[in-house]
Amino acid sequence: MNEFSTRDNQLPGKGVFLLSALICILLAGVGFFRPPDISAEIVDRVVAFINNEAITQSEFRDYLRDVKKVTPDITETEAIETLINKKLILMQARKLRIKGASDDEVIRKYISIKIRAFVKVTEDDTRTFYEQNLKRFRGVSFQQIKDEIERLLIERRVNRALKKYIEELRRKAYIRVNLRGL
Repeated sequence: MNEFSTRDNQLPGKGVFLLSALICILLAGVGFFRPPDISAEIVDRVVAFINNEAITQSEFRDYLRDVKKVTPDITETEAIETLINKKLILMQARKLRIKGASDDEVIRKYISIKIRAFVKVTEDDTRTFYEQNLKRFRGVSFQQIKDEIERLLIERRVNRALKKYIEELRRKAYIRVNLRGL
């Protein structure tokens, strides 16, 4: 056996060379498989959390713009509170799988099922209101105005019941608002 032969007839430095080559290939490969540089960029910040849902700044701005068309004097605080109330009702409507063409339609359907269906106005209620407000009706008979009074009383009672219901939803919900920096 000569000095350059091994059991496998390989040169003595060949193993070291192969190991070095393998390490070089692995190190070079790390560069190819490295994730791209990631830089954080805030796309849209969260202005409120309701339970596990977020309201983004852009969503709030869109809502505020639309609401100001109808109620120009509304403040940002009033607008976010109203949007939170809508979101709370929508969450409940989703639990009942209520569908609609828009969020507002879903809310109307939900209120109709959950609140309006339980509001009753009797003829005595209507007559009492008529008698207490005779000056407003300026000679219009009870029979002529009865249906309109009934609708008015129903709306008032629905609004009262809805307000209580929303207060209850808010008490049970996790709500955090951050309007600073808008």
